[in-house]
Amino acid sequence: MQIALFAATSSGINLVYDMREGVFNKLLASPIHRTAMFVGKALAEAVVTTAQVVIVLVLALVLGTTIATGFLGALSIIVIALLFSLGFAALSNIVALITQDEDATILVTNFLSLPLLFVSTAFLPKTLLPKWVQTVSTVNPVTYGVDAIRVLMLDGWVWSVLGPSLAGLVVFDLVFGAIAVVLMRRATDATPR
Repeated sequence: MQIALFAATSSGINLVYDMREGVFNKLLASPIHRTAMFVGKALAEAVVTTAQVVIVLVLALVLGTTIATGFLGALSIIVIALLFSLGFAALSNIVALITQDEDATILVTNFLSLPLLFVSTAFLPKTLLPKWVQTVSTVNPVTYGVDAIRVLMLDGWVWSVLGPSLAGLVVFDLVFGAIAVVLMRRATDATPR
């Protein structure tokens, strides 16, 4: 999940590069739908994330790790990592569209992503976390991704964990994806015609 998180947060940095080099303005001038701009950018990041997750899974298997849910579980892990990364790619693009600065985008995305990682269930089970961290982890998208992948790796198809985790990730993606699309539309409205 850390790989998916850090790969996704770099999406905004790439958007800032596109803005600085004029690529973003050329896209804004084209007749492409703004939703397609975001989806295309997010899918490009998804390809990178998929490659990284596959490499980590293969290395884990070579080193003796087993996946309790087998091959279908491995495919599900990749899909969950993609769902997870799409929301954080959207968040990173939102920051980039607001700041329009590479350093600010790096600063803000790291300021958001690292604390979210530490106040999730990534490093400790929820029962061992302090009460206030348990409360935060309940609404933390990192927890949804970590819990879903952990249960697929260790326990099998436990739908009482997978269902809420997947639902939380989908809501996270839709909310932040919609905000990113709105900001891209505003960027279009702000450009001279």
